[in-house]
Amino acid sequence: METEEQTPDAPAAPRRNWARLGLIAAGAVVVALIAVVLVRGALSAPRPALGEADAASLQLGSCLAEAAVDLERYTVVDCGTAHPQQVVGVVDMTVDSDIYTEFSAMSSYADEVCKRYLEYGLFVKPGIKNDLHEAVAIAVPTEEEFDAGSAEARCAITSRDGSDLTADLYQAMP
Repeated sequence: METEEQTPDAPAAPRRNWARLGLIAAGAVVVALIAVVLVRGALSAPRPALGEADAASLQLGSCLAEAAVDLERYTVVDCGTAHPQQVVGVVDMTVDSDIYTEFSAMSSYADEVCKRYLEYGLFVKPGIKNDLHEAVAIAVPTEEEFDAGSAEARCAITSRDGSDLTADLYQAMP
């Protein structure tokens, strides 16, 4: 009788589940992309510094403690507190400046551009309504400031009924 030597079978190599590995890799890529978008969004939209600021240096998103439109300095406050207006846009006053015969028309031009920003939903969060809010030009340069090179006005959003705003209404353009 011949004896056959029995060798134990080598353990089978584990089968790789390529579909599972592909899903894990795709999920990791999606999570990484979301993280990049969130970090870029946080870094690209710095919040305005709180406290007093020159009218010409107001940043988009600044919530203001004053309701006046013609001050030289404003107080920037936290948007979570009650405030009468918020800066939501900038108007380049050099556009079409040659067609006006009076400088006062430039102020009207800035007001009209601000109204269009609100009408078309630019620089404001979705759901901001024309019947509840209005946009006005603030920090419009004087003729002397314009001649000296200051060529930007700011657009602010306010409540039509004069009540204070209590939320951040600004949204950066993509």
